[in-house]
Amino acid sequence: MMDNKVQLSFVALDPMGVRNFPVYKEIESRKDYVLQGDWDDYPAFLYECYENCPQLQTIINTCTDFVCGNEITSYASGFETVVNRKGETVKELLGHLANDYWIFGGFYLQVIRDSRGQIAELYWLDYRYVRTDKYNEAFWYSEDFGKKYGRTSKALIYPKYLKDSTEPTSVLMIKSKSSRGVYPGSPWKSAMRSVLTAIEISKFHMNEILNNFTASAVINFNSGIPTDEQKREIEKNIIEKFTGSENAGRFVLSFNNSKDNMTTVQRLGEDSFDERYQALEKNVQQQIFTCFGLNPNLVGINTENNGFAQENFDDAFKLFNRTRINPVQQLLIEVWEKLFGQGTLTISSFGLNDNNVVDDVVD
Repeated sequence: MMDNKVQLSFVALDPMGVRNFPVYKEIESRKDYVLQGDWDDYPAFLYECYENCPQLQTIINTCTDFVCGNEITSYASGFETVVNRKGETVKELLGHLANDYWIFGGFYLQVIRDSRGQIAELYWLDYRYVRTDKYNEAFWYSEDFGKKYGRTSKALIYPKYLKDSTEPTSVLMIKSKSSRGVYPGSPWKSAMRSVLTAIEISKFHMNEILNNFTASAVINFNSGIPTDEQKREIEKNIIEKFTGSENAGRFVLSFNNSKDNMTTVQRLGEDSFDERYQALEKNVQQQIFTCFGLNPNLVGINTENNGFAQENFDDAFKLFNRTRINPVQQLLIEVWEKLFGQGTLTISSFGLNDNNVVDDVVD
């Protein structure tokens, strides 16, 4: 007796992929500078997370605004307002440095001297494009760093900034005080997995809405198997009529010789799948905010049933300002004083309203 054999063919139209993200490591190279990650792409990876995670970007931008405060006053001769030929102001320059600090845990400042050896200009160097030797004595700048097949042979090399140096161009590197390696550690590295999860949750929702990622219905045709061309035409007509962003969900077409051969579908997901995602999303968001020691209400994200009164808000803001913001402001002031001397910069702390709830001046 010959067995009746049925040949089945499965095609993965949207195969599941596992994203491999860079693991931070410092690797000495033959070009004297130290790499960050296997492909020297870790800074680019951190910036990509900042660009694609709304919670992280909101926190970092808010922290940057808090650091810059209501007003920054420079008393350095020739640097009271503008710091370079591009016309950048003191506040704009320090804003770039503060933003890099919150993303990467440190920043680079390019110092240019005139023919007399006096500081003439200051420029922010994008953290992604700078590498250093293991002693932080020399710095390489190239916009090809982090590119898998990028050539960095033409990188510009600058010495470390020294107060009494006559080098026309030098670089001042600042790392967070918690740094233990050649490079600084990102302030949110403990929340890395939560940030990546938040990004993937956003992608999942987008795929569900825009691409109808999940099949929600099976349509059986039990009058025989049509030709491939007929199958495509039937599928095309149904897609045009029943699917789209306003008709969420996808369908599966099944062509059968008879009803006896009808496709049977076993449900793979649970009915509470969306609720599980919502719970996960809340948990991830909380972990990101906890990493920064920041109450979500301070960046305009209301928490449910929290009874967060104005007094609580003011107290939370003052605590965060004292413990997280003031130390970074003090770091920027120390940088300015290293360049121009004691008492050359003050920062008026960020105020919540016209009456300035926080009226401290950091100097």
